[in-house]
Amino acid sequence: MISDLTDSFYKFIKENASEDTASLKLKLSGKPVDFPLDFALMQLSLRSKNKLKLRSFLQNDSFLFPDNISSEQASDELVARYNTKIAGTGQRIIDMTTGLGIDSMTMALSLNHVTSIDIDPLKCEVLRHNSSLILKDNTLNVLCNDSITYCKELTDDKFKTGCPFDVLYIDPARRDKSNRRTYSFSDCEPDIIKNFELLQKIAPRILVKASPLLDITSILNQINDIREIHIVSVRNECKEILVEIENGTLFKGITIIDFIKSDKHRTIQFSADELNDKHANIIEESSFGRCKYLYEPNPALMKVTAYGALCNKFPGMFRLSPNTSLYVSEIYYPDFPGRVLEIEQVIDKKTSKKLKGEKLNVCVRNFPLTAQELVKKLKTCEGKDLFLYAFRAFDSQKTIMLLAKKI
Repeated sequence: MISDLTDSFYKFIKENASEDTASLKLKLSGKPVDFPLDFALMQLSLRSKNKLKLRSFLQNDSFLFPDNISSEQASDELVARYNTKIAGTGQRIIDMTTGLGIDSMTMALSLNHVTSIDIDPLKCEVLRHNSSLILKDNTLNVLCNDSITYCKELTDDKFKTGCPFDVLYIDPARRDKSNRRTYSFSDCEPDIIKNFELLQKIAPRILVKASPLLDITSILNQINDIREIHIVSVRNECKEILVEIENGTLFKGITIIDFIKSDKHRTIQFSADELNDKHANIIEESSFGRCKYLYEPNPALMKVTAYGALCNKFPGMFRLSPNTSLYVSEIYYPDFPGRVLEIEQVIDKKTSKKLKGEKLNVCVRNFPLTAQELVKKLKTCEGKDLFLYAFRAFDSQKTIMLLAKKI
């Protein structure tokens, strides 16, 4: 199918890059075109949706998407670069669940020899097309096959010694046969828990891209030989958990990285021992008034419960209460991985009446009312830079509201 696309197809994509696809479809309804119109309209729609996620790839006007799901499940290019950094360079890599192939192509761009496997012929055809645009050499080999079957065939030779690859990368499909989202390893395809011994025969290092919804403790309990867990965010949205596995290794800890921009990121690391430090000092009510800054961890950091270790990394920082994932300090930490705000005013019953009609972002954390209920009660309007935080604080679980401005 891809090889049959004509120059007029790619010309249509280029000339209509900024057009509304619904209007285009209506405009061209019943008119003859010499290319598959629905496929072309899908390209326009997906290029628009992925203009930030796949910015460098989409600079090529001929880059194609096989379908909507592969677009949705594809790695952000910033995440793919990070995955490649962990994989290394000059490696023999097998990507067992290729999809759109963003990880495969990014790894191949870093001088790795990559074998990409997908059972869908169209995805394979599109990846061969895209890799011919992106890569200058033959460092990417695309195979249309069932990846588990392929791995079993590789290990059938009883006289073969050593692993055929240096690194195995796998992003199990997180949808069941009814196209419903799944998250746990055993519900994804392929099942890495069931096939773990087989995967270890293929490569001494395994990188598993897991759902950001998975619990860290659950991952550590289910998989052996984990070297490190990487929690990756892009623009404050947790994108993936990358589980780095190495035969016979000891667990090193967790790295959390948040890509703010393509050239800027924040990183925080917790050792295996630090992960057990869950006891954070709770701010006392008598000291609360001296705190100038409010800190809210980003979604990736929220997955780690090493509250004590977090406070130790930022001296002078206190947790608001045992059940409130907010922190305060007299000290300004611009590199804190999350939202950093300057506290302007604590709101009491009297001053709360003056908030009527004010433009505020209302955030509730461990509070008796929902954000919607509090907005209705205070009669505030949606804001931009000024935040109203409502939460329980101190060991006494006292309810507090305060105004804070994002720095």
